[in-house]
Amino acid sequence: MKSGEFNPSHTHASDISFVIFLSVPEQIHKEASKFEGIGPAPGSIIFHYGETTSPKWTNNEFSYRPRTGDLFIFPALLQHWVAPFQADATRISVSGNLTITNRQKFPKDYF
Repeated sequence: MKSGEFNPSHTHASDISFVIFLSVPEQIHKEASKFEGIGPAPGSIIFHYGETTSPKWTNNEFSYRPRTGDLFIFPALLQHWVAPFQADATRISVSGNLTITNRQKFPKDYF
């Protein structure tokens, strides 16, 4: 990701998804530490579930400021997005999906 880019809220069609952050430049951390808004900090990865219109006293969104080497593994159907940053930097991440193909070895109510 480069300055100003973001990933809108989405899910994946597999069973398990992951993202590993290979390079998160210090400029992004500095920008995030100066952020004074009420939403997720610049460059954050955000996971959310449930209705977005839920009452204000519930929390269905969790954001994280990734660092180099961080690995996130999550259910593929969990909605997630990545906030933009304005720092003059490039962040490198790799994401992927895993599909369980031998489901008969799991309990019937697992999926």
